[in-house]
Amino acid sequence: IEKPLSAYWQKINFLKKNSTNLFCGFNHSISPSILYIFAMIKKKKIGKIHYVKINWKEDFRLVLKAHPWVKSMKNSYLSDIEKGGGALHEYSHALHLGLCLKNILFQKKNTEMSKKIIFKRVGNYRYDSKSIIKLKYKNIVIEININSITNPPKKNLTIYGDKGRIYWERNMEKSQENTSLLKNKKTIKKNFLISRPLDFINQLKF
Repeated sequence: IEKPLSAYWQKINFLKKNSTNLFCGFNHSISPSILYIFAMIKKKKIGKIHYVKINWKEDFRLVLKAHPWVKSMKNSYLSDIEKGGGALHEYSHALHLGLCLKNILFQKKNTEMSKKIIFKRVGNYRYDSKSIIKLKYKNIVIEININSITNPPKKNLTIYGDKGRIYWERNMEKSQENTSLLKNKKTIKKNFLISRPLDFINQLKF
């Protein structure tokens, strides 16, 4: 199933009645680089984590460029949140990555959430162009920044602990996802080969 599983207003109760295993296409929960980071967190490589910042910023014009038969935002679902458009739907990878980290860091604990969402209009349609979402439990904060107006794209993740820092970025120009572990004034770097076909192959293998 392609991401997202549904638009924000759709009910998905029917899935509870379905015994078939379903996978929604979020490659950043199963990609080798992210699984590597999850493992470092679980091994407490940077000690107690207190802050996570996710940036997922990419101009919608780049999406339109990849689909040349779509002439403008007016002709695209991107401009209509009712059709699954807008930044939170299109770049739901970031929100999903934040929820995966929440499940590792504070699981099902009562979580405070705050949000700031900026909307735009194109003709009769409305969509969110920028969102900042914060999830908090005790002294741990996960901040998710998503927008549809940044070019070149910025897709990165920084995790701050009391003994170090983990950094991840997706670099399509070099066909890599890069990770860095900064601890005791030393930096351990590890790079992972990526491509759009590999994203989908990983999903199929999963």
